[in-house]
Amino acid sequence: HRADAVGTVSWAARDPVAFIEFTVAGVKVLEVRGADVAGWSQSGARVQVWLRAGSREDAIEWTGTTTPTPPAKPAPDPLPFEPVHPKVAHVRLALDEVRVRPADGFALKADRARGWQAPAAPANELRFRTDSTSAQGLRVLLTPVR
Repeated sequence: HRADAVGTVSWAARDPVAFIEFTVAGVKVLEVRGADVAGWSQSGARVQVWLRAGSREDAIEWTGTTTPTPPAKPAPDPLPFEPVHPKVAHVRLALDEVRVRPADGFALKADRARGWQAPAAPANELRFRTDSTSAQGLRVLLTPVR
């Protein structure tokens, strides 16, 4: 009934950056942290982060939660799930990495990952990476462990 999301937004720029904006559809961001974070706000899917001094290279971490709309009929087995990941505004994509870990009692399997690579990951998680803006949306299948 709920998915927790944790992410990192990293950047490298020619000039110091004092403001970062990204979107995470369907996610209520609970916290944004980083050594230089002065403040942040969320309006709908858009998250804006202000930095104290700005920097050419840095990273911020965010955590959030999403409550998927319950299906009108009983959930299928396996249940398809599309992991959320941020879309950073006003910069060129260098790398997007998504990690998915199931709650206890569930197993994961990749269902749709066109344009994504699957690097090695611990047994209880799936990892995906892309440096392409044209990579399709990810989808994994959650299956109850019986």
